[in-house]
Amino acid sequence: MIIYNTEVLKKRFFVELKINDIQQVLLLNSGAQHTIINEETARNLEIFDQLQPAKMRFHDYNGNNIPITGQTFV
Repeated sequence: MIIYNTEVLKKRFFVELKINDIQQVLLLNSGAQHTIINEETARNLEIFDQLQPAKMRFHDYNGNNIPITGQTFV
């Protein structure tokens, strides 16, 4: 049996990244296969105009659809 310390689970870890020479602080999710950012962040990082049609569908933990504007690789 594994017992988790709930205080540890409440901690969030952020990383400071530089994309296109623009500094951005993002929440780190080490279990995620993809990173989803909002439109404002994409515009701030100057990658919004690079978006291509999304080839995948995403769902949240409850199975609800997450609308995706597009995808890009950085």
